[in-house]
Amino acid sequence: MKPAGPVFFILALLACLLIVGSAYLVLRPSINAAIEESGLGPLIAEDADIRQVTVALFDASDSSLVIKTVSVKKTGATELHDAMVALFASPYPEDAELYYTAIPSDARFIGLTLSGVNCFISVSDNLVSGDREVLSLAQAQIKETIFRNNPSVRSVILVANEREYEI
Repeated sequence: MKPAGPVFFILALLACLLIVGSAYLVLRPSINAAIEESGLGPLIAEDADIRQVTVALFDASDSSLVIKTVSVKKTGATELHDAMVALFASPYPEDAELYYTAIPSDARFIGLTLSGVNCFISVSDNLVSGDREVLSLAQAQIKETIFRNNPSVRSVILVANEREYEI
């Protein structure tokens, strides 16, 4: 009896690949659903649209400024932009008993520009006018979030109504 030739082995390999590929396509939705349901998704695969950023929040137990790392959907070109989006959305419902923010709920982050060591942050005017104590706390959160996400920044300037306010 002659040994099987290379053509036979190639055909057998292609048949196996076809079977495995078909099984994957059929089972993929249920596998993905099981992974999502288990909560292990982030541990298994890194999502290209998710970014880790650092935000400054206040600890609900002692009002100290604390640093929290959060996973956010990429919304901007830079980590710094996404950190500001996350800060203005904070605290998340699951963290509401642990942290709070001094940033008014109706305050808006409009955008940011880096120029050398300066970071210009466009915001709504309620972050530069109003109760000085609240503004001071909100501005401390913004400043710390900027410094934590981009250590090369030395100066943070809020821009509202075409006026600049260094914080």
